[in-house]
Amino acid sequence: MALTLDTIITVANLVRGTVDLYNRIHDWPEQMKKLGRRMKNLNVYLSELEEIVTARPNSAFSRLFSTQKKHLGALLQDIRKDTESINELFHKWENDIGPLGFQFRFKTVTAAFFALGSSSDKVAELTEDINEHLQGIRDYLILMGFKATVLIGEQQQNPQVPPAPVLGKPVKPTPASGKNNGKDKRKPSPSPSPAPPRKDFKIIFIDPGNIGRSVVGEALAKLMKEWTKSANGDWRIQTIHSGGLRVKDKTDLPADIPSLKRDIAGVKPPVGLALDAVFDNKAFDFPAKKDVHIAMLKKRSNGLQKDIFKKYDFILVFTSLDHERMLKIKSALIEKEGVGAVTAKGKGRVLHLGSYLTLDGIPREIDDPRKTAKEPKVTRADWNWKTAQIKLAVKEFLKQEMQWKPPPQKVLGEKLDAEEVVKKKKLESQAEKQKGPVGNVDGNKTPSKPGVVVDQKVDQKKKVGG
Repeated sequence: MALTLDTIITVANLVRGTVDLYNRIHDWPEQMKKLGRRMKNLNVYLSELEEIVTARPNSAFSRLFSTQKKHLGALLQDIRKDTESINELFHKWENDIGPLGFQFRFKTVTAAFFALGSSSDKVAELTEDINEHLQGIRDYLILMGFKATVLIGEQQQNPQVPPAPVLGKPVKPTPASGKNNGKDKRKPSPSPSPAPPRKDFKIIFIDPGNIGRSVVGEALAKLMKEWTKSANGDWRIQTIHSGGLRVKDKTDLPADIPSLKRDIAGVKPPVGLALDAVFDNKAFDFPAKKDVHIAMLKKRSNGLQKDIFKKYDFILVFTSLDHERMLKIKSALIEKEGVGAVTAKGKGRVLHLGSYLTLDGIPREIDDPRKTAKEPKVTRADWNWKTAQIKLAVKEFLKQEMQWKPPPQKVLGEKLDAEEVVKKKKLESQAEKQKGPVGNVDGNKTPSKPGVVVDQKVDQKKKVGG
């Protein structure tokens, strides 16, 4: 479907009409109510998209690359298809029309689904599809630069607008706004037990070389995981990884993907200054920090696997260009192997981390320090600033997408028992004794925080990034 104003108006009107139909009926079974609530949320985002494009027909999509526009057009086509199915389902329910056009009053929810030619599984599938669609529209609104005025402002200006649902989070049912006292009133469905929140999310940080920003993102997320678990907090991510989209080693992507260079050698260690910016400070100062540091020092850069859109729930990039590149990879894989072989329901959502840094609605580019450094050589100060950006973005991602709650700072101190405190002081004493005139006995810079073991020499002056 071509991405035009007419297309957006057509799809928005179809969704709006389906929501109006849903609002006219008050005896929905619980599963149909859930589907209706998803449609209301989708209507909010599509109405905003329609309003923006109508007001700015020549500039609304100016921030999107060509592949991003194609994917948005395909998303609108999927929304149209699913909404037509939902509209038909709602119409049959309203008019008590079953197979072959026979009209009768359903006495049970099971009989109703059967008579409508649908099923509980089909309705659940449509609900998940609509949930993915509204998240997709939300993501594109952010990429277009309308986050603050659309996603935050709309909710503040109109409290009646339902907030968007979040992956893995049960939605509370809303009370019916009307009554149906007819003698044929359908029996309500029993309220199902809410599904427990997912604890198996998989995320991956992507940049071109997988030795700088993506490694910092992976390290920070793993530190936040250990921090949360040390405070007995709720952590919902099972796998945290990183990769390089231009790395030519340790990848099984086809070699002929259009407009995608793979010219960076893999199996390289992380940038030393980048890891120092993460670990050589007092942040996340608890016992597990040492283990995370050692693991990240052992990490070597790798390319991407073609199952990335099927394996990971969230694919996190740092720039709009890399977002476009990931969509090109996805399109090329689908063209070669088919949708079913490349994607899976609810997986492969590509997000721009810079969208979590914005206050004016425009995503911030989290560029390689080599591009933003003021000096010819990248310094520790450059990586300190870049790490601070990534840290804030990762925290906001966790809060918004995972409903993560940062543990209280005091918990960190409470978790250090007497044995750990003694061990820490002993290491401090040993480090002081080993200090030479310039660093430690090996000639390397002494870590400022004991317990953080540096098991290899890192050439700090080498100008590399990721």
